[in-house]
Amino acid sequence: MTSGDSTERPWQREPFVWMVIAFPAAAVIGGIVTIYLAVVSDDGLVVDDYYKHGLEINRLLDREQTAANAGLSLLIDIDNNSSSLLLTLSANPGFVYPAEIEGVIAHATREGLDEPLHLQRVGDNVYRASGITLPAGRWYVDIGTNEWRVTKRLVTN
Repeated sequence: MTSGDSTERPWQREPFVWMVIAFPAAAVIGGIVTIYLAVVSDDGLVVDDYYKHGLEINRLLDREQTAANAGLSLLIDIDNNSSSLLLTLSANPGFVYPAEIEGVIAHATREGLDEPLHLQRVGDNVYRASGITLPAGRWYVDIGTNEWRVTKRLVTN
């Protein structure tokens, strides 16, 4: 054997070199994607006082039970032409309807579309909120007072 017979391939032709390069490169790309997702997506804040938040949930459940005991139900009518929302409450006899009701209309998936509701009584058990225009989608209407709370799902076209 002479030294002229051995032919060496260039480094870029060796498969093991590319395997050694590929694994760290994939890890770097995965890290960059992970950092990008962490910065772009907002997970929201964790509640600092979770015990107090838990007590508030119990209060909400009590308000919902009070509404159920009063037989409260909700009918929603949307008029996009006049940008108003009509709510009709029905309850057991003897229920005293308040003059105003506060609430929120929340989009099912996009928090930025949520709107507060200030409902004025316009009839015996009918309430109106003005300035409400809802894009197509699924919505949750949550209204109530300090004593009771009623929620209803709404789908707009």
